Amino acid sequence: MKRRHTANSPAKTVPPPVKSREPMNIIKAENNPSTSASNVPETLSKFIPRPAPALAGACDLTDIKTLLREWVTTITEPMEEDILQVVKYCTDLIDDKDLEKLDLIIKYMKRLMQQSVESVWSMAFDFILDNVQVVVQQAYGSTLKIA
Repeated sequence: MKRRHTANSPAKTVPPPVKSREPMNIIKAENNPSTSASNVPETLSKFIPRPAPALAGACDLTDIKTLLREWVTTITEPMEEDILQVVKYCTDLIDDKDLEKLDLIIKYMKRLMQQSVESVWSMAFDFILDNVQVVVQQAYGSTLKIA
């Protein structure tokens, strides 16, 4: 056991680093703004959950459905940036691993957009679905089954 304590004799070398740490702490304190600024976000990003995916500020499924219904029923031709926002929302759901919500939203959009008199809505749905399926395929090696 005494040898184990002597094996811990490197602990005797710990005090010199402690002494040398004091000046290092002063140096680190001077450098802390730059080092802590870069380290804190990395560390915090691992522990702080990212915000829930949202479409135009809506997160709840009923709010999303209402938003989509109003979009499809009040506008004759969807704008490209609106379609891309829907694609981004869907890919955020994939990143969040919320495939259940994604499936419900895709099926809801399919019903809404394919019922529309305007054929551009059907094309918009196909575009959204194609983009979503690519991301699902990359993430899971399979695609969503949309009947």
